[in-house]
Amino acid sequence: MKPVSHRTASLLLMLAAFLWGGSVIAQKWGVTYFPPLRLALLRGTGATLCLLPFWWRTNDQRPRFQRREVPLLFLLAFLSMIGNQLSNYYGLRTIPASEAGIIMGSTPVLTVLLSSLFFREPLTRRRTVGCLLSFVGVILVVVRVPRGEVIAPWQGDLFVCLGVLSWVLYTLFARMILKHHSSLSLTMATFAIGTTMVVPFAMLEGAPMQSVPPSAWGALTYLILFASVIAFFAWNIGLQAVGPTRAAIFSNLIPVTALLLAVFLLSESISIKQLLGMGLILISVWMVNRREGEFSA
Repeated sequence: MKPVSHRTASLLLMLAAFLWGGSVIAQKWGVTYFPPLRLALLRGTGATLCLLPFWWRTNDQRPRFQRREVPLLFLLAFLSMIGNQLSNYYGLRTIPASEAGIIMGSTPVLTVLLSSLFFREPLTRRRTVGCLLSFVGVILVVVRVPRGEVIAPWQGDLFVCLGVLSWVLYTLFARMILKHHSSLSLTMATFAIGTTMVVPFAMLEGAPMQSVPPSAWGALTYLILFASVIAFFAWNIGLQAVGPTRAAIFSNLIPVTALLLAVFLLSESISIKQLLGMGLILISVWMVNRREGEFSA
């Protein structure tokens, strides 16, 4: 598949980030009624079934995966389904979404550092400053002054940290597959293999299923259609076009989107500090996505 234009890739990455921002609320609601492994199994199965017709229609047009690529596909499926999704589910059961957002704000910085370390991607001053600005912006957006809340267990923070690391590694290694295969093929393989990995653990999960209200099924539907199928497909297309460092900066739009949805859906207030943080994040996205030649000396 031929990479899309830089502008289209940016729009697709923004779309994925906004949809994943909405998924923070859906995940928080989902783990209230579904055990984490069962939620991952239902989400993965639903996403695979939704992708199957589109994948099948392009059966004669796409290149086949080579045997040497299979281990990398299994690694990407593990990082996506177990390393990222399951870690976030377990983390969100014990820590507030705002605290998880702070940790997720380290994604672009970690991506830049690992890209430079393992893939020799240039670590320019502008990219570094942009990522640091984005991280500061996330801190301003999600940090709130404590008002007597109980401190969340450290295990929840650890799970979300593992989720961030898994997602960074997925973003870095996925580009190796996307050099030779389409975003649809990678997304389909990721969910199909990852869901198969989850099946035996979900069957052994002893947590009882309580009565599930329609709102929880609605949250699961959002996770399947929007946070999985559309968002993963859009993210992989954008990643193929702009690379992991530029793509990662868009992940800082996730906590901003979650905050805005909380304002509209949950009637929460937004402070001047949080507005300033959102401004820094938007500036950092612009900085990292500007082409080198577009800046004057």
